[in-house]
Amino acid sequence: MQEELHELFPARTALVPLAVLWLLSVIGILFFGGVTLRSLCGSLFSAVLLWLSYLDLRDGMLYDVITLPFAVFGFVPVLAGLLSLREALIGGTLCGVLFYCLYIAARDGLGGGDVKLAATLGVWLGWESALIAVWIAFMLGGIAAVFLLATGRKKRRDGIPFGPFLAAGGYVAFVAGAQIWQLYWGGVL
Repeated sequence: MQEELHELFPARTALVPLAVLWLLSVIGILFFGGVTLRSLCGSLFSAVLLWLSYLDLRDGMLYDVITLPFAVFGFVPVLAGLLSLREALIGGTLCGVLFYCLYIAARDGLGGGDVKLAATLGVWLGWESALIAVWIAFMLGGIAAVFLLATGRKKRRDGIPFGPFLAAGGYVAFVAGAQIWQLYWGGVL
């Protein structure tokens, strides 16, 4: 059991880069949002996203033992009055169903951990910002896939961990999702 838990944590060599990335993410949250309760939630949010990204890159897995409690903690912004329960439930359901359909259609091209992380992002962000997160994740993932294929680093059937792209999209959506949503819909209407 202790060995299994040990595998969930980053190697010592990864701790400093992860800590630096986390500090930079917190600075970004504080810069755009100020020192608020939401920023405190964002600090936890970004730390877990970095942790999951690291594990997905290292192991090709998003572990339920982290993702499921992370989803439950997604209701902290609801309890703090930062997000309505309705928004969190719609976001979690929308992203979960969308990714579950993709999971079925992709036939091993998308993992169950990605489905759970997408649903978790929906809970944390609400449906509007979660859609922004998913859109950004697919854009970044597509760009990375084209680059890796063009440079020969990956072949067509090789897998690419999608968790880091979901994490990046989730972070951007946490910091500026409402503004991006307003910019898009404000410009369209």
